[in-house]
Amino acid sequence: ALWQTVGVPLGGGLALLATLGASPNTDVWAHAYGLVAGVIVGLVAGLTMRPNTRVHAGKQVGMGLAALAVVGGAWAAALV
Repeated sequence: ALWQTVGVPLGGGLALLATLGASPNTDVWAHAYGLVAGVIVGLVAGLTMRPNTRVHAGKQVGMGLAALAVVGGAWAAALV
């Protein structure tokens, strides 16, 4: 169903934004832009990947490492 494929991940992202943005010292705009970037990446991935096909383990590891690199880069930029 559409609400499961779109609504649940979007609701989870909004819940994370609300939870992580609760501190007065939190950069809410950074978290909001992260949510927007995640939605864009998710849409591109969802539209380009064929449904009901398995992704090779090497590609999954590569995508996971790329995600970690993005998070690490964001933290490095924030701490400078």
